[in-house]
This record gives sequence, C-alpha cells and structure tokens, in this order.
Amino acid sequence: MRNLIFILLFNIFGFSISGCKKKCLDKLNPDCENYDPCYGKSETKAAFKIEQYLGPWEGEAVWIEADTVSATGNSFPVKFTATCEADSFIWEIGASKYYEKSFALDFFPSDAHIPVTLIVINKNPKKACFPKDNGRDTLTRIMYTWKEEKYWDGTKYIFHPHPIKGTYDGYFKSKPEVKTIIRFYDTSLYCESHTPKINPFTFLDNIPPGYYSIDSCGFLDGSSGVPFASYIGGNMVQGKNNKDISQILRIRGVARLIEDRKTINIKFTGFKLFEPKITINDEFNGIKIK
Repeated sequence: MRNLIFILLFNIFGFSISGCKKKCLDKLNPDCENYDPCYGKSETKAAFKIEQYLGPWEGEAVWIEADTVSATGNSFPVKFTATCEADSFIWEIGASKYYEKSFALDFFPSDAHIPVTLIVINKNPKKACFPKDNGRDTLTRIMYTWKEEKYWDGTKYIFHPHPIKGTYDGYFKSKPEVKTIIRFYDTSLYCESHTPKINPFTFLDNIPPGYYSIDSCGFLDGSSGVPFASYIGGNMVQGKNNKDISQILRIRGVARLIEDRKTINIKFTGFKLFEPKITINDEFNGIKIK
C-alpha cells in the first residue's frame, strides 16, 4: 500500500514539475529542441529596387518603386538600393559603374531601355548552410525611361501622357458602398483654353465624390508627376456647374499606380478655403477602365 501511495505521489510531483517547466523554442539557442544553426543566415543573393523621387508629402519624402521611370532631370532623381547584405556591391548602369549599397542618379536619356546590373560579393559565404554558395551573385534588370509627356518636335507638340493618367472605377474609403468613377488628366496637356480641345475630361473630377475642379489650366502640372505617381491638388466645388467660390474645397494628395498599370491608390486631404476648420481625409482605390 505504501509503495502504491509513493508511486502516486511521485507521479503527481513529477507531472507538476514538468508542467511548470517552460518549453525552449529559441532557434538560436543550441540547448533548445528547435535549434537551427542556419536560422537567420542567408546565401549570397543579389537583389535590388529602383525608386524615383516624387517629392515631400506630409513631412516625408515620397519614393515610387518601379522599373519605369521619368528621364526628366534632377527634380526626380532615381535611387538604386541593394536589398540584400554583402561585403561588396558592384553596379553597372549603362556604361558606368558604382560601388555603394544605395545611391541616386538623374538625367537619363528619354525613351531608353537601360540595363541595371548588381553584382554582390561575400568574403565568407555560409557554406555550412549553403554548400553551393561561392560568395558571388549577379542580377540584371531593364529600366525603361518614359518619354517626356509633352515636347515640341519643331512643328507641333507631341504628347505621351504618363500611364497614371486616365479614368478609374473604384471606391472611396469614406463611402465603400458607392462605386465611383474618377477622371484624372494633366491639364498642362489637356486644357480647354487650347484649340483644339485635346480631351473633354480636362479636370480631375469626383475627388472627393461629387466635387469638380474649377481651375482652368494647370490644375495638375506636368512636372508634378512620374510615370506611376503624381501629386494632385486644386480648388474643387460640389457639382459640375457650381460657381459659388465661397464653397471652394482645396485638396492635395498623392496618387500611385501599381506597376500592373491598372490599380490606383489616391490618398488626399482637404479643407474649405473660407472655412478652414472643415477638413477631409480620404482615400480612393480603383481599377483603370480608360
């Protein structure tokens, strides 16, 4: 009987100790059952991103990631950044070489396909984890520089609107149940005061829903955007034929087009010009239909 009681007590006591003991699940700790000597280590692999500067927005610099960039000058520099770790970085962009992990360039030729190559080198590759790693890897991508949106060929203006310009069908965050169509064109290219009228949809409309621009030209400046992004801003009133300037809503924001060239995101803020306490903060997501 005593032996039975002793066994029962021993089992209960032992179970209590094991139940209180914390399970070791640290992959970096050799004493733990799930220890992985290769955890957190990576093989030599070249990877990088290409971004173009759009400008400041709400106190932060806006960089747009895309393989298609604008070639226009130092207003919109293009930044190349290795997204991998290595001891050395060798970049070949066109006929030039660079050796930083991240750097920016400007003034590219327009309408050009430019090869961008990154070579990364690790002096001590993790061969125990990656036996085939020789400490060197190369990646090449092609960067395209979009034609200028508008240029004079000697006899007439030639237009190549950025891919972000167009008509979109989607929803505002403030009204997710209401489908809305917005139109978004650069009025430095499409302006009613020009003859002929190049496009009937001169102004940004329905941002916010039911509001239309009352600016004639220059609502969107051709220099305010890159192929897949643009600033938006201007004076809006509710209703197409509304001439009541006391109700002006001034908006500004950033529009981004995902590189599938179909999906747009527009974040914007606004305030009533004569009643600055009345403010809005909204977002539109849509699909390009024209």
